[in-house]
Amino acid sequence: MWSLVAFLLLPVVWAQTTTIPFVPAQPCPTCSSRNYVGKNNGTLPKATVRKGKVFDYYIEIMMENQDPNIVDTLSAYEAIAKKGIMLTNTFSLTHPSEPNYLASWSGSFWGAADDDFHAVPENIMTMTDLLEDKTISWASYQENMPTDGFTGMNFTQANYVNVSGPPEIYYMRKHNPHILHDSIANNPQRRMRVRNFEDFAADITADRLPQYNWVTSNMRNDAHDTNAAYSSSWLNFWLLPLLEDKRFNRERTLIMVRFDEDATDGGPNKVAAFLLGSAVPEHMYGSVDNTFYTHYSSLSTMEANWGLDCLGRGDTNATLANVFDLVANQIGYKNVDVSDKEITSFGFNISGSTPGPFNPNPDLVTPFPPPNSHAKCPGGGKVIGIQNNGSGHGNGDGNGNGKGSGNESGKGSGNGNGKGSGNESGKGSGNGSGKNNGKGGKGNGH
Repeated sequence: MWSLVAFLLLPVVWAQTTTIPFVPAQPCPTCSSRNYVGKNNGTLPKATVRKGKVFDYYIEIMMENQDPNIVDTLSAYEAIAKKGIMLTNTFSLTHPSEPNYLASWSGSFWGAADDDFHAVPENIMTMTDLLEDKTISWASYQENMPTDGFTGMNFTQANYVNVSGPPEIYYMRKHNPHILHDSIANNPQRRMRVRNFEDFAADITADRLPQYNWVTSNMRNDAHDTNAAYSSSWLNFWLLPLLEDKRFNRERTLIMVRFDEDATDGGPNKVAAFLLGSAVPEHMYGSVDNTFYTHYSSLSTMEANWGLDCLGRGDTNATLANVFDLVANQIGYKNVDVSDKEITSFGFNISGSTPGPFNPNPDLVTPFPPPNSHAKCPGGGKVIGIQNNGSGHGNGDGNGNGKGSGNESGKGSGNGNGKGSGNESGKGSGNGSGKNNGKGGKGNGH
C-alpha cells in the first residue's frame, strides 16, 4: 500500500529521472567548441605548487537542485561513488541557489533569500584572499559564459540542442560564486581568472590548470533546466574521461562533486556529495562517510589542508564546518558529532528568516557584520575576514555569535560571542578590540 507521501513524491521522482536526450555542447571535455560564444583569453601562467597536507589540487563541481535519493541511483554518480567516497550527511544551507553560492566563497549568505543581483562589497574578504596570501593559484570555469569576468545577470545564445528552437539562457550569474563578490568582480586581474570553457580547453591542453578550480556547467548540464538524469549524462561525458587525464586528475588531486540544494520544498535540504580523485586512497573507494557537512566544510577543509588563515564566518563554525574526514583523520583535526535533532533545528529548509544585508525583508536587513575575531581557524592561522574599518555592529552570523554590542577595531574585527548556529539567532555579549562602541547587531544564521 503506497503511502500518501510516496504518492505525492511521484512527480518529483519522474521529473528528476525522465529521459531527456543529452546533447553535449563540445566534441570532448578538452575540446574547443563553436557552441561557446566566449573565446579563450590565452592560458593561465604556470604556477608554483604549494603542497598541502593531504591534497595539492582541489576541484569543485557544483550541480543544481536535485534530491540525493534520486541522484545516487544514476549511472555517473554510481561510478563516481565507486571511485571515491559518498558523503551521505551533507546539507545545503538554505534556499534558493544564490545564497549557497555566496556562502561557498565568503563563508556567509548574508541573509539572502532570493536569486536577485547581490554584490558583496570589496572590503569583505573571501577564499580568494586566503589562497592568494599563500600563493595558491585559482580559477573559476563557467560554461557558456560569454567573456572572461562577465558581470551580467545571464547570457542567452543560440540553441545548440535544437538549432530550430528559440535561444536559451545557458549561463547565470547566480551560479558564479566568485563574480558575486566585488573584490573579484572589480579587480581586473582577479576577474580574468573567472573563465569560460574555451579557457578550460586551452588551460588543460597547455597543462596550466591552477591548484584550485571551480566548475559550473551550463543550465542544462548542471540539472537546473533539465533533471538529475541529464546531469548524470553530462558527468559521464565530461568528468569521467577527465579522471583518466593526468593534466586534470594530477597527483594528490581532490575532486568534490556536490549539489547546491535539494529539489523538495519543505524537505531537509540534504544534498548529494562525493569526494574522488587521486588524493583518495584506493582502499577508500566505494566507502561512505556519514559525518555532518555543509557548504562551509569545503572552506574549512581547504584552510586545514593548506594551513590558510580564515574568514571568521561559517568557515570557523565548528558545528557547521566539519573538515572532510579524509583530511581530518590524517591531520588530527577533531570534528563535531552533530545529531539529527540538531541538524533539523538549524532550519536549512527555511528561507528568508536569517537577518543580513541581503535579506529581502526590510525588517531583517542588517549591516555587513565583522568577522568573529575570536574564531579558531581550522588551518591554525588568523582571522582576516575584512580589509578596512568594520561597521561596528555586533556579529550575528551564526558562527557561534549572536546579539551583542559590537566594537570597532582597526580591521573591523569586533564581534559578539554566543551560541547561535545554523539559521538560528544566537545570544551573547559582543566583544572586540577598538576605539568606538558599535551598534548592537541582530543574530544572523549564516
